Amino acid sequence: MGRSRAPLPLAVALVALAAMEGCAPPPERVCRKMIDMQGGWFANDHERAEGLKYCVQVKTEQKRQNPARYKCEADCVLDERDLVAASECNARCK
Repeated sequence: MGRSRAPLPLAVALVALAAMEGCAPPPERVCRKMIDMQGGWFANDHERAEGLKYCVQVKTEQKRQNPARYKCEADCVLDERDLVAASECNARCK
């Protein structure tokens, strides 16, 4: 009787928000695909790891600032097979 429960609309909104966040591919997956498409551009594994780390930071911030645009770009990158086509995803998702 004295239980405290969140109102149903609030609970539904929180579940919907969590579901929307989960729909976009994670930055790590997008960046790994981009790094893989770059092939031998990195001199060594350390440079490759640093490039991946930086990419994840940038994509995480993009996802936070504009989730819809991030999702569009991320889905586009993951659908492409080469770096030239993937580099056009930014312009396609404006």
